[in-house]
Amino acid sequence: MINTDKINRETDYLVLRGGDKQQLFFDALDRTFFINLLKSEKAKVPCYLYAFCVTAKSIHLLLGKKDDFPLERFVQQVTNFYTSYYNRKYHKQGQLFVKDCKREPVKDDTNFMAATRYIHQNPVHAKVVEHAKEYKWSSYNAYTSDVLEFIDKAPLLILLGGKAGFIAFMGDSEKLNLISPQVSESEPNGSARLAKELERLCETWNNKIGTYMESLD
Repeated sequence: MINTDKINRETDYLVLRGGDKQQLFFDALDRTFFINLLKSEKAKVPCYLYAFCVTAKSIHLLLGKKDDFPLERFVQQVTNFYTSYYNRKYHKQGQLFVKDCKREPVKDDTNFMAATRYIHQNPVHAKVVEHAKEYKWSSYNAYTSDVLEFIDKAPLLILLGGKAGFIAFMGDSEKLNLISPQVSESEPNGSARLAKELERLCETWNNKIGTYMESLD
C-alpha cells in the first residue's frame, strides 16, 4: 500500500451549492469569473488547492490546510466575492450559497487519489461530457498541461507517477489503470491490491458525494 507524506494531512473535500437548489452558473463568463476568483484568492492566503470542478449547481473543491490558516476563511472569501458578482449580474439580493457546505475529510493518500478522481469524473458521471479531459471547468487540464498553474498538482503526480500515470488513472472505465512508483517492486501484486482498494474507495466517494448531489436535482 502507499504510505507517504506527500499530501497535507488536513485535507477536505468540499461541495458548495446554492440555497433553495438554485443554479450557480449560467454561462462561460460565470464559470471563468469563479475560477479566476479561486486563483486570485489563493494567491492571498496560505492553503493548498489540489482539485476543483465547477458545475451548474455545485462547486467541488479539494483543499488542504497550510500554516494553520482556516480553510473556511478561504471558502468564505471566494463565495462572498462570487455572490456579489452574481447578485449584480442577475439583479438578485441576499445570500447565494447554503450556509453549511458538504465537507468530508480526506484521511490518507488512497482516499486523496480516489477523491481527486471522483472530482474530475463528475461531469462524466453526470453525462455532460464523454471524457473528463473534455470538460473545461475543472482542474483536469492542470495535470496534463501548463494551464491553471495555481493548482497544487505535485502531490498527486508524485503518487501516480507523473502525467502518464494521471491520464491512466483518470481514464473513463470503471476498472482503474494504475501506474504508480509508490508501490514497492518487492510486492508483485502490490499494484493490483492498490487498484482494488482504490476502486472500493472510488465507490465510497461516489456514495458520499453522489448521494448528496442527487438531492440537488
